[in-house]
Amino acid sequence: MTSPVFRGGDVRGGIALFAGYTVGTGLAAVALLAGVSLMSSAYALISPRLGYGIVAVAVGTLLVLDIFGRTPHLDRQTPQRLAVLPAPVRGLLWGLDIGLLFTTIKVTSLVWVMLVLAVADPATAVAGIAIFYVATLLIEGVAVAADVKLGPARFFRQLQRQGFRVTARVVSAVILGIVLLEVLWKAVTP
Repeated sequence: MTSPVFRGGDVRGGIALFAGYTVGTGLAAVALLAGVSLMSSAYALISPRLGYGIVAVAVGTLLVLDIFGRTPHLDRQTPQRLAVLPAPVRGLLWGLDIGLLFTTIKVTSLVWVMLVLAVADPATAVAGIAIFYVATLLIEGVAVAADVKLGPARFFRQLQRQGFRVTARVVSAVILGIVLLEVLWKAVTP
């Protein structure tokens, strides 16, 4: 997760690295909100019933993909050359990369559903996305601490042994099922 940014527990730059990461994540959040806002404007032009139908199809598709372990994400590797950049720049690029959401491995589609729902309900989008990013920064802080203490490979192997992916997929499927039922209800009721 954090390698090569923290090669083998190398936390050169400490606060400057994390500050760059926080700024990068913030910039990514602003870009994502701008995209959500633009898509929300287009979504507002269609009828509510059709809109909820489209959201239901999206949520249902993501639910099925999650059940079969095919959660959408782009496979790519963090370039090794990032490890030699100055700490603030390294952190900024890492924050942008993680914050834009598309290039990180996903275990569940919850983040995609959050974005779909943000487009459908822009009144709650800012608060929802802000909470998501704050939680992401907190989780990243814990992950970085675990990476530094245990080493990335050991930390994630321990999660795998404890059935993390299976548990996450089951919990996600339940949540997505509830969201799907609610969206379907809104699509069929006037």
